[in-house]
Amino acid sequence: MLKILIKFSPIILLFYVSLSSLNSLVFFDLFSFNFSFIIIYYWVLRDPQILGYGFIFCAGILNDVVSGLPLGLSAATFLIISSTAAYIRNLTVRRSLLLDWITFSISVLIANGIYIITIGILTDLSVDYLNLLISSIATMFIYIIGWCVFEIFNNFIFLNKHER
Repeated sequence: MLKILIKFSPIILLFYVSLSSLNSLVFFDLFSFNFSFIIIYYWVLRDPQILGYGFIFCAGILNDVVSGLPLGLSAATFLIISSTAAYIRNLTVRRSLLLDWITFSISVLIANGIYIITIGILTDLSVDYLNLLISSIATMFIYIIGWCVFEIFNNFIFLNKHER
């Protein structure tokens, strides 16, 4: 039971973050970052069998319901992040933090661009562009910390690759 719980901990963490207010963590009212993007990108890039597209879509829908956003907006941005990670996973032979960080930064910019366009076209909600830009930059830099933490988790918890 514990092995199953540990194996599916990225899914559990993603749903917990989507259902709680942890999706956009705010630090001292200075900046926020999108923790869901980090979880999705890392785990789709490293082990796509753990975090499937259906789970990502459902987490996005739940995030929309909790956040009060138009239904499917977070799911679309989550799927953009995951499809970028899947594309990079298929392109690269050797993965490194620098390559992961650069491609993650590009996918965050694309996902937030889609977010801005969708909010502007479909709704009359206002978007704080400066806050979104600062959040995007913070998410890009916090990814480095998340990458290191998830690498440690991945290396120490999943020592035996045959147990997956």
